[in-house]
Amino acid sequence: MEEKPVGGNPKRKFNILVLSDIGGATKYMSDDNLIGMAQYLRNIPPEDKPNMLVINGGILPFFPQRGSNRSNDYLDVIMENLQYIRDTAAVMKPHLERLVAQTPEDCKIIYITSESDQRNIDEYIRDLGLDFKFHRERIEDRMGEEIELIAGRKAIINAVEHSKAAAEQQIAHNPNNKRILEELKNIEIKLKVNTEERTEAEHRLELLNSLYLLTLSNLEEEQIKKTLEEKIEAEKAVSEEFKTVEKDTAKYEELVSRAKKIANSIRLLNNRLADVREGNEKASKDKENKQVDIFVHNAITSRGSHSIINELAHSYYMTELRNAFGRKRDITIQSEKVSLEEHNSGAFTFNVITSNDPSVIMGTRKRQSNNLPANRLEILTVNGVLDKKALEAKLLNIFVTGKHEFTSFSIEPLKNGSPSELVLLSQGPFWSTKGLASMWNAGINTKDTQAVEKGYLSSGASFLRIPESEPIEHEILSDRYLYEKRKENDREESRKLKRRLRSLKNSGKKQNNDEASLRRKELDLAVAMSKRPSELKDHELSDIASSGNLEKMTARKDEKPLHGIINLKIAAFSDVHVGNHSKLKLLDAAVSDAIKRQPNVIVLDGDMLEGLLNYYAVVTRYGNTADFPQKYESALKRMGFSEAEVYKKMSEMLRESIGKSIHNIDEQPEILLSHMWKLIDDVILRGGAVISVSGNHYNNTHREWRNDESTNVVSHIKAHLRGYLEISEASGIPDKKAYEMVKKALETDNRIMGIGGSEFGADQIRIDGIETMASHELGTGNPGSMLGFVEKKRTNAVLHIAGHDHVCQVATAGGELMIKIPSMQDAEDNPFLKRIQIPIGTTPLGSVNGYTFMDFDVDGNAGEVLRSKVIPVLERDLITEDKVDRGVRNMLRDVHTERAKKSKTR
Repeated sequence: MEEKPVGGNPKRKFNILVLSDIGGATKYMSDDNLIGMAQYLRNIPPEDKPNMLVINGGILPFFPQRGSNRSNDYLDVIMENLQYIRDTAAVMKPHLERLVAQTPEDCKIIYITSESDQRNIDEYIRDLGLDFKFHRERIEDRMGEEIELIAGRKAIINAVEHSKAAAEQQIAHNPNNKRILEELKNIEIKLKVNTEERTEAEHRLELLNSLYLLTLSNLEEEQIKKTLEEKIEAEKAVSEEFKTVEKDTAKYEELVSRAKKIANSIRLLNNRLADVREGNEKASKDKENKQVDIFVHNAITSRGSHSIINELAHSYYMTELRNAFGRKRDITIQSEKVSLEEHNSGAFTFNVITSNDPSVIMGTRKRQSNNLPANRLEILTVNGVLDKKALEAKLLNIFVTGKHEFTSFSIEPLKNGSPSELVLLSQGPFWSTKGLASMWNAGINTKDTQAVEKGYLSSGASFLRIPESEPIEHEILSDRYLYEKRKENDREESRKLKRRLRSLKNSGKKQNNDEASLRRKELDLAVAMSKRPSELKDHELSDIASSGNLEKMTARKDEKPLHGIINLKIAAFSDVHVGNHSKLKLLDAAVSDAIKRQPNVIVLDGDMLEGLLNYYAVVTRYGNTADFPQKYESALKRMGFSEAEVYKKMSEMLRESIGKSIHNIDEQPEILLSHMWKLIDDVILRGGAVISVSGNHYNNTHREWRNDESTNVVSHIKAHLRGYLEISEASGIPDKKAYEMVKKALETDNRIMGIGGSEFGADQIRIDGIETMASHELGTGNPGSMLGFVEKKRTNAVLHIAGHDHVCQVATAGGELMIKIPSMQDAEDNPFLKRIQIPIGTTPLGSVNGYTFMDFDVDGNAGEVLRSKVIPVLERDLITEDKVDRGVRNMLRDVHTERAKKSKTR
């Protein structure tokens, strides 16, 4: 039987949607992003919808219960008319329900708690601690609230279960009744929501009862007796009231609730009275600590109450988080710093590691071994946080984190020499950068507004798409792109709104003007403003219309659609190093793959040629596999190959190794281009462009020659095209269209272009109207800093493309996109590269070598990337080694490792 694809997707892929730092219920929360994201999800095909939604912090704001010198700024950023955490959850609920509703039913939804969540829990701990020490009556009030909640939820559950039974009977007679089926679905949701809330309330009541008993330990026996007598008298009074009230009335239900509260207190007082002396000694000590320093949030709770208060605070806050999501779907709330789960895309299994802030700096390279994120994971495995065997057992590990000002993405080995691949995504925030900047400019000082001064900010979302047998895709949706999606939704909602307003009748409901009613009205209005017009109830729509806020729901200042959107598809290659361990077989496969993807620009991003390596004279010029033909032959024979098969495979291996051997400097351009002509011709004939950038290797060869890689490569390309024109003219121009396209390419600027340099080529160019920075090395001083060039304001380019570091990395900030291209030089066989302590070594998976395909939508007027899709097409995607080839390679790896160990011991 065929395995069903995950997430209901007809194609076998696993899609992870990642959001971070929502800024929920604050003045820098972006309604545009939240509404636009839901609209985007609604319109994409089923195979692209998320199988996993990761929200990395920021659903609810840090909401201090009291202002102070430390917390006033945090109160100032919270939306108007919200008084409690519960209010912020109510405001966020429409946004989150709308977002979650557009994901498949089996989509796993993970919310990772952040620092603001923990600070909110601390606020609950402080308040509960103060109540425990000095306000026993408030604990009684809390107990009463939970009893009321439990009773209310039980009543609702009973009513809903009756409705369910009736609906099931109707379905038994008419199984295809869509209305009843939909009703049953809603009934199941109501049962789920109310059962969850009742269970949480019962748990809290149990904890509150335990806490209440501890407060009684401070009372003398006479005080307990007096309080007990008061409760007994109150119980008698309620019993008398029962005689005068009819059953099944609102007054009767209120009396039942009051009686349960009093009975609960009497039971607890009786329990305490039985062993009152137990806490006398503790009470005398507590009297010495009656002063409470509210400024430092010190509630001075005892050890006995500490665990209860902590668990209570956590329960209160988790309830609000679940309420914010609406409870219609199961939500995983991750409180741990790091979590690891196994997932699959068809038959392909992989790990997903999630963390809010593991203190990882993305995109910064150190000379010691791997990037910092990979180092961090290695530390966590050594220290027992993550299971090392679980990581290394999978060929792919995806590490998703947040808490950074911009989005970055990279692919590298799990560690040097590891057969496992590590995909890293650090997601930037989802807030409004303009809102954040305005708060900072107004003098508001919070940890979020401080980000304005730290560097370039980005706002948006990321999709990671992991197909079973295709390259991984990283898609970035910018805030501007989501704003356009919000406008699209506004136009739909505006039409619905007009129809509703025509049919809307004044409910005539009498409005109360007492303080509690006005407070409720303010909150209701704030919640209603989070909804779309089609989601509003009639009375909510009427309230918004009477408040004068109706236009804010759908009227956008910029109603004109975007003009001047430019789509650009680029195939970028870097670090082929023709003549020195170059993987020409891989290059051929990459060229064939790129032709299928139809780029309109080719970027040859430096070190495509090697030169003579005069400065690296001691380096072995041949692949290590070519140095051990006997061992290769022996490995094949041990695996049971016949003599004919052995010699055939040895011939293939040696032929590939010859491609890695050094070639004369004058031969290298033609060797390179002989493998790329098909792609170059295809792009030129479709009106595209070819850009060649100079790298450091070729340009460092015989400096007195003043050789320049880009000049040499461009000269060969132009000579090739002129040759075509000459042959075509001699043949009477058999293909006039192709002739005109080639002629145009030679005569038009920016179609065949070289970016030269004394060592590293670097220049800002205009490609199809888009300002682009192409360079062999991106950044100054630190070659690993992808933002270095931008932050020093040396360019106003929208795109930045670089190579040199032999890795795949992507970063987006301030509407600009920066990309590093992986290499096609076999670092595993290259002794010189093995001396460099950076993770450029390839693996049996080919997690480093390959090329990059990019698909962008750019606002040509604003000079801003709206949407980008970056596809690192790696060796594992292009060349599938059979088990025999992989087995031989692993045997040879063992030989090399053993040899290296022996050399170290000499």
